[in-house]
Amino acid sequence: MKTILTVVAIVVIVGLKMSLTAQAHTSNTACMNCHNLHGTGGVGHSNFGCALCHVPHNAKAGDVPLWNPSVPDGSINFSTGYSSTTMDAAVGAPNGSSKLCLGCHDGAYTGAHAPSTINTFSSSGGSGGMGAFTSSHPISFVYDTALANADGELQDPTASPSVRVLLDSGSRMQCVSCHEAHISPHSRFLRMEYKGTSQTFCRTCHIK
Repeated sequence: MKTILTVVAIVVIVGLKMSLTAQAHTSNTACMNCHNLHGTGGVGHSNFGCALCHVPHNAKAGDVPLWNPSVPDGSINFSTGYSSTTMDAAVGAPNGSSKLCLGCHDGAYTGAHAPSTINTFSSSGGSGGMGAFTSSHPISFVYDTALANADGELQDPTASPSVRVLLDSGSRMQCVSCHEAHISPHSRFLRMEYKGTSQTFCRTCHIK
């Protein structure tokens, strides 16, 4: 009798684990029983399931909570980003959460849970669609009062909460400074609409 109960318990636990895993990869139902982070409307990475990026256990240490260790560090394909003779920021290799974004968007990720088509930077040899990494908005640089003063045409993040909230814990501009990783009603998962004549999106940081 004890053996039978043990077998039944194992079957129930395995079945529950498989059910929760399937839900996490599809509808997010299991996660959304507690988490409600994304609002309504729009599209985003959450449509592919929470487990594409996050795991409840054995997560990779870093700047993103509970990051899935099966997603590689995408920074290996990019030694540097955009540069310009008029730019005052010091931009080097991607760091922080941007490395995790590039884990898929550098074209190297072939994991089983990845969407069938991922827009990537063409310089990585991926499917393309995002242009060359070196011609995209710079990321992973420190954006602080010193940079704003040196540039003269940037909002001071110390005096502008709307800018400060976009930076990571190291006061750095990252992919998620402009893109909402989970869900957005705007094109390209942007935090606000980019199109239009007012350019409110760009002027959040740039004084033009």
